[in-house]
Formats: sequence, structure tokens, C-alpha cells
Amino acid sequence: MPTGGGKSLIYQLPAAMSQNLTIVISPLIALIQDQLAALSKFGVDSATLNSEMPPGEKKNVMKKLTDKKLKIILVTPEFFARSKNFMNKLTKLHHESCINLFVIDEVHCCSQWGHDFRPDYQTLSLIKTQFSGVPLLGLTATATVDVLVDIQKMLDLTDPVIITSPYNRPNLYYKVVHKPDNVQDAQTLVYNFIKNDFANATGIIYAATSNECDQLTTFLRKKNIKAVPYYANMSSEAKNKVHKKWFTGIYKVIVATIAFGMGIDKSDVRFVIHFSLPKSLESLYQETGRAGRNGLKAHCILMYNLFDWLKAYAYTQNTKEENSITQILKYCTDIQTCRRKLISEYFDDTWRALDCLKMCDHCSEPKEDFITYDVQPCLA
Repeated sequence: MPTGGGKSLIYQLPAAMSQNLTIVISPLIALIQDQLAALSKFGVDSATLNSEMPPGEKKNVMKKLTDKKLKIILVTPEFFARSKNFMNKLTKLHHESCINLFVIDEVHCCSQWGHDFRPDYQTLSLIKTQFSGVPLLGLTATATVDVLVDIQKMLDLTDPVIITSPYNRPNLYYKVVHKPDNVQDAQTLVYNFIKNDFANATGIIYAATSNECDQLTTFLRKKNIKAVPYYANMSSEAKNKVHKKWFTGIYKVIVATIAFGMGIDKSDVRFVIHFSLPKSLESLYQETGRAGRNGLKAHCILMYNLFDWLKAYAYTQNTKEENSITQILKYCTDIQTCRRKLISEYFDDTWRALDCLKMCDHCSEPKEDFITYDVQPCLA
């Protein structure tokens, strides 16, 4: 189901109505914090366990598990795979028939063909054997047919029910712009987008490295933009603080690496700018999906130049990564095909011309004065 489509409700509502426990495996602590904030607001007894928590907090949550006072527990796959104490608690609850459902959020991470493969997701195959009879639900916004098949094999699912909906998000406007080679010129372009089109609006800018995040944040702050960086090697406390201040509107713009990616749910994000190229069309779709969750128009701008692409290509480590980054090149250099059509066809989704309605740069600003060359014979 598309980003922002309400996938979480599929397990949150049954969990709220059940007397038993729902276990949710989720890939990012930032995403888990989002979920907990929403559940708390609706009065659903929920908690998390992860390796970064203080021992006292872990002990309190473990006691709530033992006392059967939780409706939902959210954990990372790493914690699920490595905590013997937690697994022992779940096994005991299973023997007492007190587990309602297992949920694997961002289930595409199970697949080595997926764009966000996480090795610890592969340990989740034990769910079907160790907790037999407990339903298993997998959710994702980004899975090709190959990834879906791989997920079923990895999780040992026999004849599962697969429910899909169209990938199209009609309120998102997709655009590709040339990124200046000079760093300061590229930063100025970002500033002009915000100043001219998104003044005082909430947005996310994706950059490739923590250094790029810091540099762009510093530049924007000098221009009086309320920006803040977010990346993986910040402390857990710092990340939580940044996330909370952005979520409550103290900061308007967050400049982040992909550590601030999956599932982030803030309804009023008006723009997502890719200052650096995403590594795949799945990543592009996932990250632009942070925008426009309240149904209002939002802009998704990808900044492209060939140097950035060559640099990204140089860092690929296998054929899969080469193919993924090549799909991004095709997306950026296509000069007339509807952006939505390119994304839909990549996900094997049915494309309908009315799905765009001039909500991408090619359909709203068609270019007719161009010449094409077939260079394939030269490359053979």
C-alpha cells in the first residue's frame, strides 16, 4: 500500500480491541517513536524495547510484558534476534495463548532483492516455527514482484494472502532539476526553492552523508531557515530531540540521510528535496512518500547531475546495486515520459494516464524541442 495509505491501522485497530499482545518488528527507532506517540495519543497501552534504552526502562517494560499490561510492543529486528530474555518472555506468553499477532513492518527489508535489506530480518523466519498458529502480517510500500516472492520464501509462508493497492499518490508533484556542480550554487538553489515556494513550510531534504547534512544545515541557518540535521551516527538522545522538535514545528526543515527514512509520519510535510541522488527508485518512492500525508499538494524535487550519479555508481558493490542506480539515471534523464508512469511501471503497477493530471514536470511542462540519439550501437 502507498506511503501514507494507513498500513499501521491494519494492526493498530485489532490490537486496541484485543485482550492479547501484538508484536511489531520495525526497522528504525525514529519510526518506532512515531508509532508510540500516535498510540499514546489514542490511549493504547504500548511500549518499545531496544538496545539503546537504559536498563531501568527495559526492566519496567519487561514487567509490563509479564503482567500482560501491553497491547502492542514495538522492537527492532536486531533486538528481536539477539535478546534471549525477550524471546523467553514471548515464548511463555505464546504457551499461555496470549499473543494476538506478529507484524513485520517494512517487510521488504527481509529480501536481499529489496532496497533496504537488513540481515537481522532474516532471523524472522523463526516466527512461523517457534510461534506456530499465531498470524503473521507483513507491510510495505515498496515491493516489486521479485521482492514479494523472495519475502514469502524467506519467511516460509505457504499460500499467503497478498493484498495490494495502486502505488500512485495523486497529490505529490514530481520534478527533476539540474543540480549545479558548485556546492554553494547547489545549496543556494535549495534555499531559493524554500524561500520562493515553501516559506515557513515543513519539509525534508535528503543528503548522502552526515557532512553534507551539516554543511547544508549551516548554510540554510545563515539564511534564517529553521533547519536541523539528522543522521545515523548522532546519539539516540540527540536524534530523539531533533525528531520531536521537527515534529512539533520548532524546526521547519530537517536535513537528513536515509536514517530518517521509512515510515516517518508527519501530515503537513509540503516538500521533499533530494539534494543527493537516492540509490534506487524504491528509495525515491519511499522517501518522497513522507510528503503530503494530509492529502494536500506537496512537491518532490530530485536534484540531478551526472557527476553525482557517477560517484554513486562508483560505490556500488554488486550487480543489484548497479541496476538500481541505473534505474535512477533513466528516471532523471528521461525527457518526456510521465514521472508517475516510470515509477508505476517499475513496481509492475497498472498505469492509467489519468493518474497524473499534470502532477509532474513532464506532464505540466511538456518539452517538444529536443533531438534524440540512439547511442546503443556505439556502446556495443
